[in-house]
Amino acid sequence: MPKTMSESELEEHTLDMLKDLGYKVINGYDISPDGKSPERKTYLDVVLIERLKKAIDKLNPSIPESAKE
Repeated sequence: MPKTMSESELEEHTLDMLKDLGYKVINGYDISPDGKSPERKTYLDVVLIERLKKAIDKLNPSIPESAKE
């Protein structure tokens, strides 16, 4: 019978895989609205807008601003 994995085990495994691929993993508490480096206004914000905008600029520098929005 296969061993079941808890949510926290799955999260740790996924974060380890992302680290192995070269991604920088940041603690969610640090970027929370009341964290030391907040990147969202509320806990309801799912998308980190400023990070997304920077990625779009980096990956698509020549597209019109209207397309980026």
